[in-house]
Amino acid sequence: MTFYKTLNPGGAARLGSGLWHLPRRRRPGKWMAPVEGILIPCVNGYHLCRGEADLLEWLGPAIYEAEYRAPKAPPAGHIEDGHRFRGGDPTNGASWEEIS
Repeated sequence: MTFYKTLNPGGAARLGSGLWHLPRRRRPGKWMAPVEGILIPCVNGYHLCRGEADLLEWLGPAIYEAEYRAPKAPPAGHIEDGHRFRGGDPTNGASWEEIS
């Protein structure tokens, strides 16, 4: 699957804040810093479009093909060994909450 990032000119985020590292001279931009804490949509994390269907909903003035690297995570709400996954990095203990 191809991922995309839509940005304002110069790499500025369209919604929220932040500046993305853009490609230069046919070389990819450098990786963004890892997200700290729990991933929360529209609050904490990076947003990418999954294929053309998502891209149509999030069109912007600058469109870049993007890559991501992250541990494979279960869906939020997944229960495993008495813990519920809250989202984010599954290797971070803060991403899980104990349930009784």
